[in-house]
Amino acid sequence: MCRELYEKQNSHIYLKKSYLFYTLLVIIAMVSVWLANHQHNFAANFNGFTVVFCMLFLDFILWLHFFGVIRKYSKKKKCILCVLFWLPFMLFVFGAVYSFLQPFGLWPPTLQTWYLGSIFIVYSAKVLPVFIYVISDIIHWITGLKKLGKQKEKAFLDALLDMISSPLWVKFIARSGFSVVFIVLMFGAIVWPYRVEIKKLNFPLKDLPASFNGFRIVQISDLHLGSWPSKKSLKKIVSKTNDLNPDLIVFTGDLVTFTTKEAYPFREILGKLHSEEGVITILGNHDYGGYVKWASPNAKNKNLEDLFRLYQEMGWKLLLNESLVINKNGEQIAILGVENWGSQKRFPQRANLEKTLAQVENIPVKILLSHDPTYWEKIVNQRDISILLTLSGHTHGMQIGIETGNFRWSPAKFIYTYWSGLYKDSKTPQYLYVNQGLGCIGYPGRMGIWPEITLIELKVK
Repeated sequence: MCRELYEKQNSHIYLKKSYLFYTLLVIIAMVSVWLANHQHNFAANFNGFTVVFCMLFLDFILWLHFFGVIRKYSKKKKCILCVLFWLPFMLFVFGAVYSFLQPFGLWPPTLQTWYLGSIFIVYSAKVLPVFIYVISDIIHWITGLKKLGKQKEKAFLDALLDMISSPLWVKFIARSGFSVVFIVLMFGAIVWPYRVEIKKLNFPLKDLPASFNGFRIVQISDLHLGSWPSKKSLKKIVSKTNDLNPDLIVFTGDLVTFTTKEAYPFREILGKLHSEEGVITILGNHDYGGYVKWASPNAKNKNLEDLFRLYQEMGWKLLLNESLVINKNGEQIAILGVENWGSQKRFPQRANLEKTLAQVENIPVKILLSHDPTYWEKIVNQRDISILLTLSGHTHGMQIGIETGNFRWSPAKFIYTYWSGLYKDSKTPQYLYVNQGLGCIGYPGRMGIWPEITLIELKVK
């Protein structure tokens, strides 16, 4: 009896201390994130308070149940497990504080990727057990609220702990759910991010000149070079692309994630991409540097100018609302490249289709490069049916999903109407192909939706 009373009192004291620690963490996190965003040191697209609220909600629910498990452990064990539990959140807070000394845009690209990626992995794994516990708690609370109301004030913590005491089978499912999701996400980040697939597409084109029958276009997209751990992986991509014997290589945007400096270690490797007609590239939404809070507009402009110079050094031809005419035996096709355009306000809208088309009005076969597929949906097939094929990227297929045979599914379908593969407009002869990209963003891995190199062979229709 005395021992039981001691354990209860000890649990109450530890629970109160834990919530003091928890409250202190919340205050530090909120202040750090506010200051980091206010002083332009953190990532520009990081909505600090929303993210912190979601993280704390997940942690709070899990902590109630976690404490219910460890409350009878020794003080030393409790302290160790408490630190391990809060370690991901403390690392997040440390990152916000560290951004005062080193603004986020100046972090090494690998650190940027894994800082955000590890937070994504840990808290994604927490979603399923929290959902299970919340459902279990609601059922438990329905039967426990009356009991809680009858408790004396001094017994309130006992009643609270009783109300969050889930059955063993619920705990087993919740813990298993966390473990499976965490392991799979980690496996996808370590093993699968560069499991490249080569997809081949024979594409008949009306009015295609005979000289271009069998013309081979290789499309790559969304490298996000800050997410690449080594040069070795990228060398394999370059080798596989060159081995396809392309007549033309096109890159449909997002060379980097945050800043141009991500690309510098890889410039020599990418400069080895070669085809008869060279490499043509356009800009993606990330290439403009809009995901970093710059010290001044001049600094942001310089970052973009550095990217332009980098493309020149690598020998890639950048199209900024421009067209390039390819000649073969006196016959011609046109490759058009527009700047980024996205339907969401947070994406740059710099594409100018009229300006791009004006340069090649008399050429019947036009292939458009547009980073965001929504441009094809909202603009291209509403204005000019002379563009028979549009090549896009941007979606990554959400990097998570299922793709087997003719069946494809990804959460990307809830955001983008056209998220991967070949699509035809029902009212016009226009087609869109969406490449799943090669790099990663947010989650530094892939599951089921693999990195892609696309070989498109033009045929006379």
